[in-house]
Amino acid sequence: MFGKIMPKKESKKNVNVTELQRKIITMNLTDMKAYVKGNIKNLEVSSEGLHEVMKKLTTQDTHQKYYINADDMDTKKKKAFDLVLAILQSKKLTFDIIKDVELFQIVYKDILHSYDKEHAQIYTLRLEKATGVALENLQKLTEMKKKMELLGY
Repeated sequence: MFGKIMPKKESKKNVNVTELQRKIITMNLTDMKAYVKGNIKNLEVSSEGLHEVMKKLTTQDTHQKYYINADDMDTKKKKAFDLVLAILQSKKLTFDIIKDVELFQIVYKDILHSYDKEHAQIYTLRLEKATGVALENLQKLTEMKKKMELLGY
């Protein structure tokens, strides 16, 4: 009865959600990887989008659960690990996204180790190496931009 008289207030959570965030929230791992690789036609890859993907993987939902759980299927875990590796290879990478990847490694440390042990994979090492390479590339890019600014380009 009062719902018809008094308008409902929108929560602050929904007010600040952008169109990109809405799309990423509804994506599954396959769609997120297609977005990161640039295979979705109507959605351009951006650093904000990559940050949202990492945020989706590393934040807890209302039930205090992360996106990936220890009892999830191995294919879901593998897709998530491959997704993070693809993010580290993106040209839109920023230092904030690398921090998100490091948080991913902390949050899923046990799952990474158990997956590597069970499947003779080396995702833990691959993620660490890819993070190091991404950091080096970002530092080189930053140095190049500084030199370009000094030269007036």
